[in-house]
Amino acid sequence: MPLAWYFKSQWEREYGNNGRWKEHFCHDWSQQESYADPFTRVVSRCPCTLQQAELDRGLFSPDLECNVIDRKCDTFHRGAQHCLNTGRPSIGGSGQTCCYDDYGELLQTADTMYGGRPSRAYIYGKHPYKMRMMIPALSEWLHDTMPFFFCCKWQAEEDNADTCQ
Repeated sequence: MPLAWYFKSQWEREYGNNGRWKEHFCHDWSQQESYADPFTRVVSRCPCTLQQAELDRGLFSPDLECNVIDRKCDTFHRGAQHCLNTGRPSIGGSGQTCCYDDYGELLQTADTMYGGRPSRAYIYGKHPYKMRMMIPALSEWLHDTMPFFFCCKWQAEEDNADTCQ
């Protein structure tokens, strides 16, 4: 996560050297999510197989990093062979990432934290862009990527799907 190396010493002074800052930020995010709108009800559902998803070119497009060509899946989607993102945001500005294994089967987030997941803010933003949650890349980073690091990736028991759902 950019700038975590910069703020780590400050966070350790404030929350202690035992990594409690990760728990603090994860807890804060979790509290905010409990009061936020349930955006997952309006995102597109992932097709069960990669073959089905690839046939629906209007709804899904290849992920920029985790795809058949680049295969940069280790950070966010370890074990995935290919991931697809929704081609456009939902009505509320959220998106969905669907990841598939070597056999073309959908990776479930209930099984591993590296499966595809819905995102509160769509990676490419949503028109009119000048509003909260609509800024391309930055909104997705703040509301979806940072919580993934605090609550999943940097927790003591990595790949604990229970803490990442």
